[in-house]
Amino acid sequence: MSNAESRPAEIVPLAWDTQQFGFPVARLQAAGLATSEIERLIGSAQAAGIEMLVVTTGPQQELANETLYRFGGILADDKVTFERSLADDTPLRLAASTDRYDEQACIGPCELDEYLADERLAAELLGLSLASGQYSRFRVDRRFPRSAFETLYRLWIERSVRRELADVVLVARAADRHSALAGMITVAVAGQVGTIGLVAVAEAARGQGIGTRLIEAAHDEMRRRGAGTARVVTQLVNRPACGLYRRAGYRLAATERIYHFWPRRAAAA
Repeated sequence: MSNAESRPAEIVPLAWDTQQFGFPVARLQAAGLATSEIERLIGSAQAAGIEMLVVTTGPQQELANETLYRFGGILADDKVTFERSLADDTPLRLAASTDRYDEQACIGPCELDEYLADERLAAELLGLSLASGQYSRFRVDRRFPRSAFETLYRLWIERSVRRELADVVLVARAADRHSALAGMITVAVAGQVGTIGLVAVAEAARGQGIGTRLIEAAHDEMRRRGAGTARVVTQLVNRPACGLYRRAGYRLAATERIYHFWPRRAAAA
């Protein structure tokens, strides 16, 4: 047995989250733990003054309602990771779908450009980044401050534009580079793996195949930078995104359940 496997479960403070959100945040990796041990550890977080505890379990491990009620918890996300090989470079829009909606979708004229690092962060790009987080656990959990959610996604897109969290930010415009943004996608490559971070299509531009065009362009960027595998993380409840990735050749690689507990609030109730 390795050291990692023999190491007991523990509450791990999340320094960045705590500083950014303004209240104590910690994480507990609880996959495989008995309910009694999970409750003991949540109780220790409660005693330590943790405001928000992020508890992750395996996909089949569902925490009891009694545990959720006792410590102020909710199932915030079934996080899914999709992957696909980049060996096949057939344009996605030419791969026929059995989905009627896709067959009838119109891929209209669309210009794709790199959003340059020295460009001012446009309000519409920020709006798209917030839209990309519609199903985020930070948005789903109503106890998480809306202002903190918006700050999180603003920082994400700002740091992506500065090439700190992404290698390239691609944007789609309906006609030319002076038109309003119709969509955006961020791409990062590490070794042989290319990762899609944020992706969104403006509400007025949906149903026109722009999401497919963005993913196709992201794959081209990944290949150009030496990646052989594409990866993206999303939420199982985000059915439109999951459907889009499956139609783009992705397969489900991993699932993780994420619970949010607010033990201090539960103790005060």
